[in-house]
Amino acid sequence: MYKILLTFCLSFSFLAYTQNLNFADSKFKALILNSSAGNGIAKDFNGNSIVVDSNGDGQIQVIKSKC
Repeated sequence: MYKILLTFCLSFSFLAYTQNLNFADSKFKALILNSSAGNGIAKDFNGNSIVVDSNGDGQIQVIKSKC
């Protein structure tokens, strides 16, 4: 049972790792990070304004960019 639980935990720990996107233009990154639901900087497929940095860490992860 211990081995099964350990294998389960280790396999899902890799999902918690995220890769940050790097931007060459710091002004563009600052603009994207300032997006909010009210200012219209970033929009989803339906045209609704969205927050890009949803967890507030000041970085944009690959998983957030795919949403």
